[in-house]
Amino acid sequence: MSRSLRAWDLRRLGALAAAAVAAAGLSARATALSAQSATSSLLAQARDAEAAYQFDLAIDRLYALEIEQPRTADAFAGRLQLARLLTLVNDLPAAILQCQALRDELPANQRERDQALDLATLLARRLRSRNGPLAYGAELVAMRGLTAIDEPTALVLAPDGSLLLVDQGADKLFRVTGDAAAPVGGAVQNPAAIAQLADGTLLIGTKNGIVTAPAGKPAPASGSWGGKTHPLKRVRAMAVNARGDLFIVDREYDGLLRCAAGSASCAPWGAAGALRTVKVGPSGFVYALDEKQPIVRVFDDGAKLVATIGPLLGPSKLEKIADIAVDAAYGVYLLDADLHRVEVAALRIQPDGRIGADSIGNVAIPLQGDRAMKNPTAVAVTSSGAILVAGKSIPRFVRFR
Repeated sequence: MSRSLRAWDLRRLGALAAAAVAAAGLSARATALSAQSATSSLLAQARDAEAAYQFDLAIDRLYALEIEQPRTADAFAGRLQLARLLTLVNDLPAAILQCQALRDELPANQRERDQALDLATLLARRLRSRNGPLAYGAELVAMRGLTAIDEPTALVLAPDGSLLLVDQGADKLFRVTGDAAAPVGGAVQNPAAIAQLADGTLLIGTKNGIVTAPAGKPAPASGSWGGKTHPLKRVRAMAVNARGDLFIVDREYDGLLRCAAGSASCAPWGAAGALRTVKVGPSGFVYALDEKQPIVRVFDDGAKLVATIGPLLGPSKLEKIADIAVDAAYGVYLLDADLHRVEVAALRIQPDGRIGADSIGNVAIPLQGDRAMKNPTAVAVTSSGAILVAGKSIPRFVRFR
């Protein structure tokens, strides 16, 4: 299958190259690009197009980059972006081939190569689900240093691949790396939410406001709504985008608050409504879980609603979504505490150009046996698509991989 897929991808690249040359040659093609193309690279154009949600244009620029500048640093960087965007247009075989090519072209110690391998693993599982149920096996995972969990309310995958756990019931924070967990945050009291900036700084929501670890870096301290300034002392969830902007769910405000990178104050962002949690995913999409309904709303960077997931998802009627997670390929994982399973959906561009959510399948959380978890409360997904679920009063995770 890999050989035939590679041949298909090469034919596609060849067709694009032939069309470009037949039109007027590579130099004439470059002249025919927009004024922007004269001052920025193809990779920069692709990133700008994605930021403007012009996904077809972004994909075009990335294919052109592979044709015109093969095996350059830009081409290597563009392959991973192209693989991700191809999943949004539901071309999984081509996306996997991009990952395979990056694996073959980069040395073993390159971070981008590891990212490509993880993305290929995630997409291969998604591709197999077209012919049957999601293929996951469940196992219990005990972490050294994590002897008890009272009430986990958030699992956050950090940029370095570690996992941040908020155990609100036990008033503790942990970082899980490999098979070991260690407390973080020093003497932070009453942690309720956590997010990590690209430079490694932790933002921790507490009853005393948002604090940082290590200390010393300023953090958002207030939000403005209703004509007043309010201290942020009831933060429930946080997420950070690639620019460092912080999105906050606060119990005092029905809706999302957005704090520009480096700012000490936050302002309402997007539509109003009581929320449970917020996540940020590929292309800067913001995912907000409704507090009262089993619905996830997806917004673009300008706060425009681009998709809604639930209360119906494929053959399933969602009941009580306790938490959500988002992967690197527009996948959304919804932890349904009442149905006792994780429902998996994927954003896709529909024939009419709109973005919709398709059901990929679901994964049942065992209720009996040595892998049982009766009260699941938090979910996370790794870069390779493994699902981690934490629950009340059990000092272990259930991992599906």
